[in-house]
Amino acid sequence: MSFAVIFRSKRTDSNNELYYHHNDKLSEKIKTIPGYIKHFGVRHPDTREGITVIYFETMDAIKLWRDDFEHMEAKELAQSHFYENYSIEILEVKKEYSWVLDK
Repeated sequence: MSFAVIFRSKRTDSNNELYYHHNDKLSEKIKTIPGYIKHFGVRHPDTREGITVIYFETMDAIKLWRDDFEHMEAKELAQSHFYENYSIEILEVKKEYSWVLDK
């Protein structure tokens, strides 16, 4: 069993350099959180709407990430400089499977 944090957002049209600095830094930092599994994200270039999904082994791991000092600093900037809006959902992953086309 694992947990997924779904972060949906709409970027502002400004502060790109500061945003990418923090985004790149936190994208590496999250990998150091005990219980982190993986993450990925996509953003539409025209609407600036995006989604990031982060997988953790436990709710405690999510709390470690939520309470991380650098992450908390970035959250403050997110509300004041980076996003028009965002939402977060936390879900329990009950089943996972995949399929790959053999070539």
